[in-house]
Amino acid sequence: ELLSYYISLKEYYVEDSIAKTVRIDDKPIGSRTSSLVENAVFMLMAAGRGALATVRVTSAVAILNQMNTVLSTLYRGALTSKLQDASGRLAVGDASDFKAQGAAVAFNNVDVSATYLQKLRQQLEGMAAGVFGVDNDKARINLVRCWLFVLFSLYMY
Repeated sequence: ELLSYYISLKEYYVEDSIAKTVRIDDKPIGSRTSSLVENAVFMLMAAGRGALATVRVTSAVAILNQMNTVLSTLYRGALTSKLQDASGRLAVGDASDFKAQGAAVAFNNVDVSATYLQKLRQQLEGMAAGVFGVDNDKARINLVRCWLFVLFSLYMY
């Protein structure tokens, strides 16, 4: 019963954290990406580590599924909204044009996100293998299924 409360709180935390990173998204001076990318990946890594730290397959899968949902809805939505007409803005602007710079950041966000999320998946898969071990095939199968959904959302960009 306690675990179900933990799962509910962690699912809320994941969704709320990513929603906040979307709201406070900003481009730091001199950066080629906006703050959304690093903040979101940091929040997802913390949530994934917490999920695996429970050493319970059901909670890990539930939280990883919530991470996938947030990636494929909130995060992907934020990235795609910034990509609206980005190629047109990039084509007509020059490097000093504010709109062209915004378009370049949007494209960089997608590119860097794919790389970071791939690394996140690899790190969490490695942790899962260490936590659940080789002997527990059912746990590994459930986690692999879950990661297939996460991997699917990565390539939907």
